[in-house]
Amino acid sequence: MPIAQMRRYAELARGGQATLAERMKLLTEHDARVEGRIALLQAQRKHLQEKIDWYRKQLPVTAHPDRPFRPRV
Repeated sequence: MPIAQMRRYAELARGGQATLAERMKLLTEHDARVEGRIALLQAQRKHLQEKIDWYRKQLPVTAHPDRPFRPRV
């Protein structure tokens, strides 16, 4: 959460019960942004893993003995 929003949240929290709805709105908006970042990171990781797998398949087995042999298909 950006610092400005954290400050706003803290300010609202000092307002007590009357600000619950606005605080919840800030938190749900932040949650949506976090969810979007996680989805992006997962997509990037999937792409990275596919690329690593491609490289593994190009190397002879002795070049990466920590991985079990997977014949090319």
